[in-house]
Amino acid sequence: MVTKKLCNICSNTNKCFDISIACQINGPLKKIFFWLLDIIRDFIPFSSWRSKILNIQGVKVGKNVFIGRGVVIDRVVPHLISIGNNAVITDRVIVLTHDSSHLIRGQQPKVGPIKIESNVFIGVNSVILPGVTIGHNSIIGAGSIVNKNIPPNVKAVGNPARVINGEWNEA
Repeated sequence: MVTKKLCNICSNTNKCFDISIACQINGPLKKIFFWLLDIIRDFIPFSSWRSKILNIQGVKVGKNVFIGRGVVIDRVVPHLISIGNNAVITDRVIVLTHDSSHLIRGQQPKVGPIKIESNVFIGVNSVILPGVTIGHNSIIGAGSIVNKNIPPNVKAVGNPARVINGEWNEA
């Protein structure tokens, strides 16, 4: 059996994995099961239960994490997503670990891990793209598109998300 390594696609060669593993993880029955879990997750009134469903789907979720309603988590490679302790992901945030738009040009899809560190707040309708790390104690403003790493202790807003006012501290 011939397999390709995703490190040829991902800019981070330390986080490589085998494409055949991803295919096994996403078999047809598991896809249906995860799809049903996504539907159930949207109707559950308790954020702690939403976090547990994400754990079942392969996302690494820390303690005391708030997951809002309508949050879309990548179903293709959810095990590349990690969320630290005390993070807040508000309603309708989209978290993508893959970008298949490159297929139009005949290129390999971009795949990358997403790390949301501890004490991060992500505003409503934000989009987190592949290969991004959001540093601890950071705030992502509503409607932001995060396509690059965000350092710790900053506020970032916009499309694409940019750091504003440097570091912040609570008074």
